Amino acid sequence: MALSKTMIRGLGAAAAAAVLAVAGAADAAVTWNITGVFNDGGTLSGTITLNVYDFLQKDFTLTTTAGSLESGFTYTASDSYFSNTNPSYAPKPIYIDFEPQYQNDLHIQFANDLGVAAPVDKIVGGLGGPSFECIHSWSCPGPGMPGYAVRYLVSGQATLVGGPVAGPPGLGAAVPEPATWAFLVLGVGAVGSALRLGRRQRATA
Repeated sequence: MALSKTMIRGLGAAAAAAVLAVAGAADAAVTWNITGVFNDGGTLSGTITLNVYDFLQKDFTLTTTAGSLESGFTYTASDSYFSNTNPSYAPKPIYIDFEPQYQNDLHIQFANDLGVAAPVDKIVGGLGGPSFECIHSWSCPGPGMPGYAVRYLVSGQATLVGGPVAGPPGLGAAVPEPATWAFLVLGVGAVGSALRLGRRQRATA
């Protein structure tokens, strides 16, 4: 059965949309729930999102509660300087400083690269670091400033809630929905039919 030009154009547009959807899936971010417990009894909770290149995004909220050493704090992009190391380094710390004047510092290091979409990633914890929160930074945990305090995450984890992420080698691949693949295959077939139809019409002419 011959396809009309209108049908072919419609299926071609569907193919283009499917290609864009697949490309969009490859640009997906990955979101993690973070939980942890400090050695003074305080807790850590919140969410972070990493982009396709494994860098921390500006939509994070991390809250620490009071313990025997510190009163707790909420870190957000609006009031915190934040960074994380080059994605080629693993394990990767996520390093957040509260501004102004670096008053608080929260440093979290994970056992594995968060760009790899495993369902759970453990926080590297224990007395002495590398995961800690401190007051009057520059940038802790060395003492020397008035009111200095530091506490260490002794346990915790990141639990995957969004993703998976796709991107450079070593990151988990995003998998398009079955409907996306169906549209893609149908659209490519329609484009092939259109090319064959055009050849037949030119040959007849």
